This record gives sequence, C-alpha cells and structure tokens, in this order.
Amino acid sequence: MVEMVVRDAGSQPRWLGVVLAAAITLGSGCGGGAANVADGGPGGAGGAVGAGGAPALDAAPDVTDGGGAADAPDVESVDGAPDVPTSGPDSDSGDVAGRPDALAFDGIVDGVSTSCNDLPNGAPVIAPVLRGQATTPPELKGGTITDGRYELVGVDVYADILSRASVPSTFQRTIEFRQGGTNWQLVEVARVDTSETVWTEVRRAYAVMTTADGALTATLATCSDNGAASTEYRFEVGTDRIVMYLANTRLLLTYHLLP
Repeated sequence: MVEMVVRDAGSQPRWLGVVLAAAITLGSGCGGGAANVADGGPGGAGGAVGAGGAPALDAAPDVTDGGGAADAPDVESVDGAPDVPTSGPDSDSGDVAGRPDALAFDGIVDGVSTSCNDLPNGAPVIAPVLRGQATTPPELKGGTITDGRYELVGVDVYADILSRASVPSTFQRTIEFRQGGTNWQLVEVARVDTSETVWTEVRRAYAVMTTADGALTATLATCSDNGAASTEYRFEVGTDRIVMYLANTRLLLTYHLLP
C-alpha cells in the first residue's frame, strides 16, 4: 500500500516522484484486463458483461401492424425512438424465411387477454429494419395461403426514419390461418402507449378475403378487443412463409410457417 502525502506545491518532497515511478513500474508488470462485453444488439438493448457472454435478446411489438434483428449500422430515429438497423439479419441469425435470433425484452407486460384464441406466442422478439423511403417494396403476387401457425420473423420499414408514433421499436407476434386461409388468428405483445414502458397481450381474429392478384382484406371479428375494422394488404405466399405489405404504414411483414 502507498501512503500519499499532500503538501503545498512549493514544498513537495523529492522522494514523491521516485515512489510514484516505482508504483507505475510495478503496476505495468501485473496481469489482467477488461472483461469482454457481449453485443448489446440493436434498439439499445444492454449486453451481458463477461467473456463468452451470449448476445442480448431485445424488446416487443405493438397493436399497429408493422422487426428483424441485425448487425448493421444504426440510423438516427425521431420522436425518442431507439436506433434502428438499416439491413436485415445476417447469415448467423437466419434469413427472412427462417427464425432470427430473438432480442431482449425488458418491458412490463400488464394484462393477459383470453379473447378470440388461446394461441401460444413463442415468436422471437424482433426489431424493425429501415429500408429507406426511396426503396421500392417488392411486388407481391398472391397465392394460396397454407393453413397453420406462423411466427413474425421480419418487419421492413420503407421509410427514412422510424417514428415511434406509428411503428413500435420491437415486435413479438404469432398468427394462425385456418379454414383454408379464410380465418386469421393473432396474438402479440403490444405497447400500451408510445412510451413503451408498459405492454399488454393482444388477441384478435379476422375474416380474410383474397384475390388472385395478391390483395388481402382482413376484417376484425367481434371477439377482438380493438383494432381497425378492416385492413388492406398485398400478400405473397412462399413454400414456408407468407409476406404481407401494409401500404399506409409502409411495413413489409414476413411470417415463417412452423413445421
């Protein structure tokens, strides 16, 4: 242990510099270093501290239709919304047809709904990805919807900024198509307001009508707690997915069909 003596600048003893130099020399020979900090993920989720720490998971979704996690540069957002990655998942976290790594969700979920359905919500928590206002969404050409359960694995926002007023910072949503694609069940963790401090479980059901050229109209069932009475989408069906585009919020939603 080194005892430090404080004196006036003009009376500092000559041996103080020798003691400090010796302490520095001894300290330079000691081992040790800073702990590694795991990647905190997009959206400002905190990472775990320590070598070999697992990547952080992130936050959840909203009652507004409209996340994929990504290791990509952030773009500044507005209205207090967290930063949002500008590209989708990399090969380590899966493509849009697969299941991406989940993000950390540390919000408070207050209230559990039991209306409409009892679907479990095992979908990953994901963040929306900014694609840019000048980027054109893909042309969706319809198809035959396969009945089954799907998880939301990608939310692409065709805008230059993410406004928390219209798009939540994260999503967690599971849906199920029944009766030949004419009945659509949904469960998600949704924010109560734009502060995103409190979330709730939302369950809805829709009657679905589609056209051969890729239009989909979802009409809210009476059991649903809230939401738009009718919503218009463009859609396209793949081997193990369905992609839906909501024009009024410029959101492209990718759902993966579970085995």
